[in-house]
Amino acid sequence: VVHTKTTNSYNRLYSGEVDLLIVYEPAEVIVERMKTEPLCIKPIGLDALVFLANTANPLNSLTMEQLVDIYSGKITNWSEVGGLDRELLAFQRPVNSGSQTLMQKLVMKDVPMVDGDNVFRYYTMSDILEGMLSYNNEDNTLGYSVFYYANNMYFEKDLKLMGVDGVVPSTQTIYDGSYKLTNAF
Repeated sequence: VVHTKTTNSYNRLYSGEVDLLIVYEPAEVIVERMKTEPLCIKPIGLDALVFLANTANPLNSLTMEQLVDIYSGKITNWSEVGGLDRELLAFQRPVNSGSQTLMQKLVMKDVPMVDGDNVFRYYTMSDILEGMLSYNNEDNTLGYSVFYYANNMYFEKDLKLMGVDGVVPSTQTIYDGSYKLTNAF
């Protein structure tokens, strides 16, 4: 078993380096390639895109509209979403990463994500979680990952899962469908 990044996994399958992937949804570059070089894809499980904040942050939930406004650059202060009057630092992943693909599909849809002074990009899922904790040791960061990774593989006790529209992601809320940001893998 070899672990690698999502898009790289698909490229390795196309090159014949691997025979099988257990992976998240492909990025747009792979979807385009699949139009001429189809792959057999079968869902085997369900995961969720989750948002995380520092446990010292008093907010516990954001709305879908607020998430879109944060990552499109319209909201840049926690006070605009009911929090403290502090700059909101939006942590995100690079284009073609699995979690960035889910973010675009499930949250942003056709709204572009912006770059700015309050936006930080991290190459790996562990980097984004560690970056949220180490950025000046402040509680004004917001980032995202997939539930399984953030909850089981790389749990950080000083980060909390944020609710979306009042529903906190958990195994139960993902399974019963009350947490809406789910996707097959």
